[in-house]
Amino acid sequence: MKNKMIHVGVVNVTKWQMKILHEVFCVDHRFCVIEQPLLGIQTLEAESKDIDVRLIGFDSSGTDNHNVFLNYHKQGLEIPTIALTSVTQNNINCELPKHIRNRVSMPSNPSVRSISIPQFAIALLNALEHSLPILKSNVSTPVIKCGLESIELIAIGASTGGPKALQLLLQALPKNIQAAIVVAQHMSRDFTSPLARQLNQKCELEVSEAKHMDVLKNGHVYLAPGDRHMRLRRFNSHDVCVEIGDDSPINFCRPSVDALFASVAASYGANCIGVVLTGMGIDGLEGSLVLSKNNVNIIVQDESSSVVWGMPGSIASAGIATEILPINEIGAKLTAMLGHTVTA
Repeated sequence: MKNKMIHVGVVNVTKWQMKILHEVFCVDHRFCVIEQPLLGIQTLEAESKDIDVRLIGFDSSGTDNHNVFLNYHKQGLEIPTIALTSVTQNNINCELPKHIRNRVSMPSNPSVRSISIPQFAIALLNALEHSLPILKSNVSTPVIKCGLESIELIAIGASTGGPKALQLLLQALPKNIQAAIVVAQHMSRDFTSPLARQLNQKCELEVSEAKHMDVLKNGHVYLAPGDRHMRLRRFNSHDVCVEIGDDSPINFCRPSVDALFASVAASYGANCIGVVLTGMGIDGLEGSLVLSKNNVNIIVQDESSSVVWGMPGSIASAGIATEILPINEIGAKLTAMLGHTVTA
């Protein structure tokens, strides 16, 4: 399956669900979606030759799929299969053959609110990666390069001295800024929520501690929870979600700027700006190298205005900083780069 498109067969879903599936896969060139009829077992054998993974709607049409699932198992059609079920069918796993125990809850129609489309998209992509491990190691997200007019995100990393620097930077940004902002600030678990509230009170922008599966919005600042990694994941051409994780620290850091920046590069390509503020160590250097390969502008705080010039200094020394600025100039620079009028 290496270096070839992955063919996803879709069986027994509604037209609305099929539209959602196309939206989830439309910007991910790893997948080709093929809608298939619900077939008899002999036809299934022929139809399965070109399918790498199959999605089956369990209850979308009222058809009893249980016998079809059993036929897959009996005939040795061991194609990885994911059951798309309504959120109310929590007991479905006990009814499925072993090789199709992977289940993802999917809204059955636009009026169902118990699971959001972003939540479904993240769960489905995770299930596909679990079913097809080769996705994790052999296929990379294509990079879309663009000019400053297409900037959609500002990603910020900070450590020692960061809270004050963040306040000065965010206070300089306009409320109507046409980009979302994500921040990884090295901080313990009990302190990021109060910091988010403080910044929210002092800035025109809306600031909050990020939550798992938040959908990024322009003019909103998402602060990584203390002692947890924050990554981003794109699920269609318009929306990107937050993923919060408790996996091990990276270079002794959690949240890790490197982890955040790497996910930003995968989700936004060149449509972003990286900013590294005052901080000890070199967290953010590897992530900035990834961003730099995408031709992303990287702004770092200068030595004289930094409490510790470790993180920004490492990026400046690597020769990948687009700008090296005092903290009181970074907000105005970002505003200008995004096409907003800068007032004196």
